[in-house]
Amino acid sequence: MPGFIFTLLILLQSAALSAETLTLLFWEDALAPEVITRWQQQTGVNIQQIHFDSDEQRDKLLSQEQFANIDIVVLDSSMTARFSNKGILDHLEQEDIPNNRYINERWQQACGDNSVAYFWGTLGLIYRSDKLNFIPDSWLDIVQPNADVSGHIGMIYNKVDTLLPALLANGLAIDSNESDSLMVAYQALTKMPILTFEYPLTFIQSDPRADDLHIAMAYSGDQYSLNESLQTPGVWQYVLPDEGSLIWLDCLAVLSSSKNKIRAKQFINFLNQPEIAKINALTIAVATPNDAAFALLPKRFTADESLFPAQVTLDKSKLNIDISVESTLTRSRIIHSLKKQHELK
Repeated sequence: MPGFIFTLLILLQSAALSAETLTLLFWEDALAPEVITRWQQQTGVNIQQIHFDSDEQRDKLLSQEQFANIDIVVLDSSMTARFSNKGILDHLEQEDIPNNRYINERWQQACGDNSVAYFWGTLGLIYRSDKLNFIPDSWLDIVQPNADVSGHIGMIYNKVDTLLPALLANGLAIDSNESDSLMVAYQALTKMPILTFEYPLTFIQSDPRADDLHIAMAYSGDQYSLNESLQTPGVWQYVLPDEGSLIWLDCLAVLSSSKNKIRAKQFINFLNQPEIAKINALTIAVATPNDAAFALLPKRFTADESLFPAQVTLDKSKLNIDISVESTLTRSRIIHSLKKQHELK
């Protein structure tokens, strides 16, 4: 993506011109505009965002020297230890982020010592209620789709997430390291009539086939982003399949290469002021790990089971999974093969 990389370089070079600019490597629509405005009014420090739409893309960007001006990155909790061990993340002390005390202990433990819990949710299915004549409730609805769904399926391209529907649909563990289980998932995935492996928000905003996407893997809260950007209230809906899934947890970390570490830590602390965290959660429509902010949220929001599933539902899902190095390599080969086959069709 030469144009994409060139644009990022220009942004980073301009950010480097001002010591009073923080550069964030974030998911798209992961930070409320009002929160940015309040921060800039209080501190005079600008916020520059660079967006990624897959873990692989984020990791690739972080590995390139020209992106050394990034100050803060959002990581899934399963990756924080790995990045810390590589020396990529700066260490965080309690006095650096005093508002960390508002974070629920469960979520903060999962993020570890070098990052702060930001948002959490589940991995499930989004679907167009105006296109499907049923409400999907199983991963089988995309692994073994009916004629109406066939060819209208979106998958997430990720060495963990991509295999998840096929593993769970076949009664297998999502964190399986067994080659036989992975082969079962691979064979099931090769038979799926997939429209795209692109993240649904990106696909719908940029691909001429956007109207052909009727159901897709997505993260809780994505339905609100889609409906807002497309001005289609209630059309996109979200469901967590009966077999369970993953619980995702995004963590905020300061890069050890950052030249604005003090400001970066101040910004993370600012995000965890209860009122700010409340605004952020409501605007982005994602669950907050901040207990003090949760107490400020309206009941109509906290009662939304797509964002805050019942505990019996969460019990079927896993927060962090442990995949062996060998399994990681096998999974990477599988998803690369699947995408290659898809592109040749």
